Amino acid sequence: MTIERTLPYYFDQIVPDMINGKQVIVVAHGNSLRGLVKHFKKHNDEDIVNVNIPTAIPQVFYFDKDFNCVDNKYLATEEEFKDYVETQSKNQKL
Repeated sequence: MTIERTLPYYFDQIVPDMINGKQVIVVAHGNSLRGLVKHFKKHNDEDIVNVNIPTAIPQVFYFDKDFNCVDNKYLATEEEFKDYVETQSKNQKL
């Protein structure tokens, strides 16, 4: 599973940067991002399959001092997000 490779990198490379006060941007393949979101949001295997992670719409996660995800948001307007969902829906019908 991708998460078995993603989480060690997260804990070894990303968390130390965040501990040092750095803001970190992660750009990755959908499955790698899905593994991180699964961990951040504490999704189980069945739930994460239904989570849509849009391409090219940044998502911001906020963490408490123990690195538990306390909030997240997309950096897109409602209209941009709606357009993305409609485009994806059309593409899946092709």
